[in-house]
Amino acid sequence: MNLDLTRIRTQLETTPTLLWELLDRRSEAELNSNEGEGTWSASEVLAHMVDLESQDWVVRIKWIIEHKDSEPFKAVDRERFKQETPPPSVAELLTRFEERRLENIEELERANITHEMMELPGMHPALGAVTLGQLIATWMVHDLAHIAQIVRVLAKQYTDAVGPWKEYLGVLNR
Repeated sequence: MNLDLTRIRTQLETTPTLLWELLDRRSEAELNSNEGEGTWSASEVLAHMVDLESQDWVVRIKWIIEHKDSEPFKAVDRERFKQETPPPSVAELLTRFEERRLENIEELERANITHEMMELPGMHPALGAVTLGQLIATWMVHDLAHIAQIVRVLAKQYTDAVGPWKEYLGVLNR
């Protein structure tokens, strides 16, 4: 598929609004419920997304543009968000995410990425050779994956309540 930076940017711009709509008026119980040991709640997924807005996407985009694949970019700690105590409220996380995303989209615009630049090589610390285009596409898909995860975590709280309809609700069976 030919990467369309405009379409990717549109999804990146849309994510904060989707998250506000999904999470803003939820109870603490809904926001803090997870799928069992070793899984994340909706609020933890959001905290992870906020954290990666600071330490991942634009940092790595700039790294690839400047260093290409001469050396790997820094690994990220995907669970670094757990170090913030006390954990911020979901409203605070939503505000942070929206602000950081806006800043990152502005940085993306300032980078003036061309179609040719999407092929710039980079070096992931664990995956090896990647391209700038793959990184940018991953940023968008990361959003979509975590939106799906949040929806699944919220839905699974009603597994027993739906009774026999569970059979028809695929989100409850994943």
